[in-house]
Amino acid sequence: MDAKSGFGRKAIFLASVVCAMSFGATQAQQITATRNLSPELAKALLQDAASVNRLTAEGKLLHESNPNPRSWGQYCGSAWLLNDQGELRKAIQAASMALFVGSTDVNREMAYAFAKRDLAISYSYSGNLEMAQKYATESISHNAGSQYQDIWSVSYKTLGDVASRKGEHVKAIEHYRKAESYSSVGWRRLVRISLANAYFHARQDDNASAMLKEISTYGQSPLKEMVARLGAEMALRAGRVDEAVTKFREYGSAAEKEDGDYHRVWALDGEARALAAKGDKRGALIAFQDATAAAEKVRARFRSEEFKTGMFGEMDAVFARTIAALGDAGETDRAFQVAEAARARALADQIRGRVQGASALAATPTISPAIGGVQAILGASDVAIAYYVTEDQTFAWLISPKDASITKLAVKRDDLRAAIQRFRAAIVERAPDIKDHAGRLHNILIKPLNIKSGSNVIVIPHDALHHVPFQALWSGDQFLLAAGSISYAPSAAVLLHIAKTRNASRPRQLIAFGNPDLGNQSLALPGAEREVENIKAIFPGAVTFVGAEASKPRFIAEAPRYTMIHVAAHAEFDDVDPLYSRVRLASEKNQSGFLEARDIYGLNFRSATLITLSACESGMSRITRGDEIWGFSRSFLTAGAPALVLSLWPVADQSTEKLMTTFYRELVTVEPRAALRQAQLEVSRMKEYEHPFFWAAFNLTGDWR
Repeated sequence: MDAKSGFGRKAIFLASVVCAMSFGATQAQQITATRNLSPELAKALLQDAASVNRLTAEGKLLHESNPNPRSWGQYCGSAWLLNDQGELRKAIQAASMALFVGSTDVNREMAYAFAKRDLAISYSYSGNLEMAQKYATESISHNAGSQYQDIWSVSYKTLGDVASRKGEHVKAIEHYRKAESYSSVGWRRLVRISLANAYFHARQDDNASAMLKEISTYGQSPLKEMVARLGAEMALRAGRVDEAVTKFREYGSAAEKEDGDYHRVWALDGEARALAAKGDKRGALIAFQDATAAAEKVRARFRSEEFKTGMFGEMDAVFARTIAALGDAGETDRAFQVAEAARARALADQIRGRVQGASALAATPTISPAIGGVQAILGASDVAIAYYVTEDQTFAWLISPKDASITKLAVKRDDLRAAIQRFRAAIVERAPDIKDHAGRLHNILIKPLNIKSGSNVIVIPHDALHHVPFQALWSGDQFLLAAGSISYAPSAAVLLHIAKTRNASRPRQLIAFGNPDLGNQSLALPGAEREVENIKAIFPGAVTFVGAEASKPRFIAEAPRYTMIHVAAHAEFDDVDPLYSRVRLASEKNQSGFLEARDIYGLNFRSATLITLSACESGMSRITRGDEIWGFSRSFLTAGAPALVLSLWPVADQSTEKLMTTFYRELVTVEPRAALRQAQLEVSRMKEYEHPFFWAAFNLTGDWR
């Protein structure tokens, strides 16, 4: 593998294509067999990752291994139910089986129409709006015969939802009107609420009022709650603040008992916004805090009715408004605690009881920590930076052992995400102007904080900042890595939990897995195998498994017994459902070699001191509303691991081998964060690897000591 191509450890970058749709092995091998793809071609293939042919091929494998094979109609029925439950990856798999079974059916066009309708729903619910639009449009194009109305009503509704979530409300209205014309009575009610909401956001107030009056007679839940909520929002938008306060209070008190707590969150949030508009800052602050307190008590579950009615409830917005109000009031510590509560809430929303085995929240205390708790675990040269991103601004708490401050960074969420996207693209494409992008983010995120020179930084990111390698930010004369060590934590609560439970006296017993045999030579990682051999030379007592021995069953049986665990393999991030993100280990006895993030929750890594996934995108999470860092990082931390080394993008085989060898050599004598810093500095000084693509991918998350 040519080191300069940079795609070795990622199987030439396109394992991300495999992860995007959980392809079968045959398709993965076909994709990754081609060498030296350009970033542009890689992106093009990534965009095509969920094509019908690939999904049908996956469906074939799933259907043939299904002990209870079904008809395409039954698979579509399962996909519909799974979407309603929020099991989006499983829903896509069911729809892919419908595609395969339907491809040879006499009603092939109808099968394709229904299956693509269900795929559109899955992608819409997951936030992948481009794929949702693609499949909704394609589902309408197929001849579904007499059942076309069952397709068009849902697919046009999905197109309306996509447009609405993009802020294209006039286009949403057009799609909703079409959906309404093809809908049955029950579905039409849902469409009309979505239509009224689209009118409202398009500022077509007369149409919104008329539609709201028409649907105000709907009496069943959740329709009546959504109608009441929209009516209160309309009063607030019209400037009738007293009426809005009354309507929000009525909405909260009248909600059905089963979901009353959930609706009270939005009622209190609306009341707070109305009071703020009225000039009652004190009353607004109290209502905002009541809203976040109510949000912390709400049972996490997937709420498909939010999508069906077009009333997309983004719980993080409630916390963001509360944090802003507390910040304006100068309550730095309380604002920090609410930000921590928001992180815990986001995790609960994403896990929502779907993980078997160990408690999914075992590593996350329910009490939001105060700033003083963070200060107590910092060393003399340490500083922690906790970020919280809102729609209009970004907050940063700078915490040192003796001082703490909050800074409002003048950058909106969308602008920050765009800057991060450009920065990451420049890294992955190894663009020559990388320092320009890195400098812009440094000026936004670091420069306003006036961090003392020589500080070791602990970053607690939020939102898209989870995807930023802060070590690669450019101050104008050096990368941030040169100024001091950098480590990360998903939240202060996790950091304090780790500090409380760590056992520094554990012996260093290392186990390593490298270059698993995946049945295709094009997927081999010779650098990963050398990496494992180099680590064993540094730690002579290490136990290593390579090739066919580096299997999933062996990892599950052996890894939890060791204190240091190293895996050098392909990894694939699933952006539909990160719980299905996976490390590709060797199969054994006809068992899959896919070690999925959800598998980790059932294991016990409380004896571990460090886990390294020397793989691609092992630390990735999806950038959506909220703080959804719940792929491998959250699963391993929850399973008891105190410290992780994970990657943020597709890494190169040879440079990663050098980096990891240096990291473990340094780890013999210094703490993990200093070891990783030294390894990254050493690789960055090599002429062929000086671009941040080669040295900045890996983050140390958790215990830095």
